[in-house]
Amino acid sequence: MKGASLREIDNLESLSIAAMFNARASNAKRMTAKKLYDADKARKQLETSAEDKEKDIERSMRFNEAFKGFKPQFRTKGGK
Repeated sequence: MKGASLREIDNLESLSIAAMFNARASNAKRMTAKKLYDADKARKQLETSAEDKEKDIERSMRFNEAFKGFKPQFRTKGGK
């Protein structure tokens, strides 16, 4: 049930986006594909997010290596 509802919501969202693209394209004097959707910008953004993910993985590996063998010492309440 929930999956079907989410699929329908996604479908309606896609249709509304398409309608906005059509309205903008039909009402503009000089319309280009880049004005509607800049695919190059999206590709560059995707590449930078992938690079950021790699950096996060490297940072996580360094963090794990730094704390290797660390054993926390817990104190009971009251300081004893």
